[in-house]
Amino acid sequence: DNDGVTHLVYGESPEGPFVQYHVVHTRWDADRSEFEEPTIISSTDEGAHFPSLAVDAENRLFVVWEHYPTPDQRPSGLGFTHTGTEGQRFRAPSMIPNTLNDPPTFNGNLQGNLTRKLALKNNALSVVHSVFRPGTESRIQLFRAVIDGEQ
Repeated sequence: DNDGVTHLVYGESPEGPFVQYHVVHTRWDADRSEFEEPTIISSTDEGAHFPSLAVDAENRLFVVWEHYPTPDQRPSGLGFTHTGTEGQRFRAPSMIPNTLNDPPTFNGNLQGNLTRKLALKNNALSVVHSVFRPGTESRIQLFRAVIDGEQ
């Protein structure tokens, strides 16, 4: 960020592979010898994995991740959280509207979930969401928002 802090978000499954993941955040200041203790920032009720991170000019952090309803399903929907200008405390996570689909589809493409989904420039936040329903459809959605003050 603008203060020289390194932020890291990643998916973690404390119980091992093939069970629910959650997204955690940690940070490292240049005057520290190691990263801070990680903090879970996604809901612990449902799975979250493959996060994307963006930082604005006021050092607010924005995180988007793939939402996994159950460990044995492909991702469906995108989760989101952010910090305010008051510090690095994350707001309660939520689902990005219109990314959960009925009938069910799954996120992404068949090449993987590591595609960058989040961009931030000049207080404009953009999120790209791709949807695939085998044999029926494939589409890409673009969500945009202007970031103002504490929003």
